Amino acid sequence: MGMRKRKVSLQTKILGLVLLLSFLTIGALSGYFMMLEQRQIEQQEGRLALNIAKTVAAMPDVVDAFQSKDPSDTIQPLAEKIRKETGAEFIVVGNREGIRYSHPLPGRIGKKMVGGDNERAILKGESYISSAKGSLGPSLRGKTPVRDRSGNIIGIVSVGFMLSDVNRQTNIHMMKVAGVALLAFFGAIIGSVLLARDIRKDTMGLEPFEIASLYKEKRAILHAVKEGIIAVDREGFVTTMNQPAKKMLHIGGSVRRTKIDRLIPASIFYAVLKSGKPQMDREMVWKDQTLIVNSTPIHDERGQVQGAVAVSSV
Repeated sequence: MGMRKRKVSLQTKILGLVLLLSFLTIGALSGYFMMLEQRQIEQQEGRLALNIAKTVAAMPDVVDAFQSKDPSDTIQPLAEKIRKETGAEFIVVGNREGIRYSHPLPGRIGKKMVGGDNERAILKGESYISSAKGSLGPSLRGKTPVRDRSGNIIGIVSVGFMLSDVNRQTNIHMMKVAGVALLAFFGAIIGSVLLARDIRKDTMGLEPFEIASLYKEKRAILHAVKEGIIAVDREGFVTTMNQPAKKMLHIGGSVRRTKIDRLIPASIFYAVLKSGKPQMDREMVWKDQTLIVNSTPIHDERGQVQGAVAVSSV
């Protein structure tokens, strides 16, 4: 004998579906916002590095120092002062050959710049943002040429922020986004639980399969009894009429959602709907036959009349 399949409750289904949709939606949006946040931070840091580089390259003291015997004597202290004030990781000034005139580590002054991304500034005179691995590690850099008073390119300024610092700043913002996403997910959990409880309350604590079973039982009972049974809603529209009732009243076909007073004298139904009190053993003459009708109201959980049901016999 096989094991009986365990039915999943409505609350579990709703909770699972809402959580799945919430997880996918919140996850996708969070990922998208994190990507935008990372891109924005990198752009901000890159623009800052480039602006600092342009400022340094345009300083008269820096330009004039290129004509001196030892440019680093003037450029190094000036570059370090600006670096500390702006929070940049490095400000490196070099000549056309890439020989450094300034560096955060003084021992590297006079040595060739590394990274391989100077050509656009030195050869084409472009100002740009790049990402490369230099002597201090991977960094986000702003590069611009240094021009003499005649406009000739005589060197380059490279200002950078370490990618590890940029990523650390990005991670802080990502944690905030993740926190908001987590709160939204918990909100979805609470909302789905409340929704499931509200639906369960509307179904009087019954699961869908239990409602289906009751509906089948109701249909079987309606067709099994000999008495005619008619139910109407609070507006007087027919919701149920079994075959014995149709036979007594000589009605064929479906009458669901038909106004009861279009089918038979309906005073007993409206009396019950209005008063909310049963009407018992009432006689109703219909097409040369006398019917005995008992009608009782249908109440909701708040005691409000939602409809009426009548049982008739010849």
